[in-house]
Amino acid sequence: MTLVLLIGVQLAGAACRVVQAPSESGTRLHIEAVSEPLSCRAVYLHADGDARVRARLDGRRVGRRDVFELDGNQVVALPAMRPGSVADIEVDVPGSALVVSLGEPPPREPAAETHVAWTVSLDERHPAWSFADSGLGETVEATATLGPDGHASRRWGGAPAQGIRVLPPGSFTIEIPGANLVGTASEGVTITRSLTALRFDAPAGGTARWRVSAAGGQAVIPDVATYVAGIDWRFRVASFPEPALPADFKRDGDLDARVEDIWALVRARMAAADYPGADPLRPRPLNRAWRSEWGSGVERALVLLRLLQQQQVVATWLLSGSEPDPMTLTGYDHLVLALAAEGGDLLVDPACAPCALGEVSTRVAGKPAVGGAERVPLQPGKLSRRIALHGTEFQVSVEASGAAALWLREEIYALGGLARADRLAAALGVVAGRVVTETGLDTPGQPVRIELVTERSVRPPFEGAPPWDGDWSDE
Repeated sequence: MTLVLLIGVQLAGAACRVVQAPSESGTRLHIEAVSEPLSCRAVYLHADGDARVRARLDGRRVGRRDVFELDGNQVVALPAMRPGSVADIEVDVPGSALVVSLGEPPPREPAAETHVAWTVSLDERHPAWSFADSGLGETVEATATLGPDGHASRRWGGAPAQGIRVLPPGSFTIEIPGANLVGTASEGVTITRSLTALRFDAPAGGTARWRVSAAGGQAVIPDVATYVAGIDWRFRVASFPEPALPADFKRDGDLDARVEDIWALVRARMAAADYPGADPLRPRPLNRAWRSEWGSGVERALVLLRLLQQQQVVATWLLSGSEPDPMTLTGYDHLVLALAAEGGDLLVDPACAPCALGEVSTRVAGKPAVGGAERVPLQPGKLSRRIALHGTEFQVSVEASGAAALWLREEIYALGGLARADRLAAALGVVAGRVVTETGLDTPGQPVRIELVTERSVRPPFEGAPPWDGDWSDE
């Protein structure tokens, strides 16, 4: 049986005539360039198993260097083919088991699940954000900023596979050859997509987010497990040598009592402090932080974690933040501990100064997390206001419990005097209000009661849902 194929490309009159016929050793291909032979100059042959290929062009044997294997295909390169040229190719594979494609390789059958994972740069011993596919070309970032002195541009290599960037007025382009990019931007920023690049135009500045969605034809997913393993590796390195409990620390009592005592010890000994510009996920050696008697939220959490583990308390960590971005795996900078307890995990938030044992900052409650959980759980709370009008004044009585009381403590934390009272009134929707009395605000874990007065109408405290499991009400 002889099979005749007419292969064309989308150029004016470009075509090749291919005749496929059985031969003594397998299959013979007779290729004739009809007009401009662009589509004939590369012949891709795909077969299961090894295939021996011999080729002649216009009666002359094609050299070995022009017959080679590439990505599982046998390729015959015919760069000297011109209109009217004839090529004969012998393949020792039956035609029923041979796929012939001219000009470009035959399409691959998609695998059931093909993912290329990337990993995050955590330390010098780890690679930068990179792909499992090492065949990707040079990656490039380019910026063009608009300033008082006019237009300035910069271009450099090593673009990361994902990220968040604050944009000055101008444009920002990220290009990764061999990859497909997806991105989002803040309001006022337009995105232009090309085959392997994203351009963000920000006339007034803004924020750009991007990540690679596919590389080398395969889907790319953020490898959360690798990210968590790398972060945990860094935390373990910082833990050697570990800080130790004081020699006079009492180790008697049940597990809950020991947890409370150790947690109180860390809070009393380590003042909360962040050092500007430092990476929150790059803690100092914990023994040094313990001796310095101050630490960032992450350092305080890790010190507490190691001390609890020394006392046989089963504990792990979860990482979240006030603005975590699962798409780019950025914005995760708030460390919470989960302690195994009889009634379920007991959450402890050493980074939250106003939090009692078992409370988690309302700034991260309900947000995405990595590590010990996929999300920080919301905690129960209740806020109620009683509003009464006496003459020209509104009297507002507020009661808050649980996470609602914690929310109020966080709103006014580190404030004093009039600033504290003004912030408290504004948070509760009491415009131009004056605080008459308050109780419970300075005692973590306790209910809060506040009396306020104002001559202006009282507003709702929230436009959306409150940051706890529960609601608020007016009586």
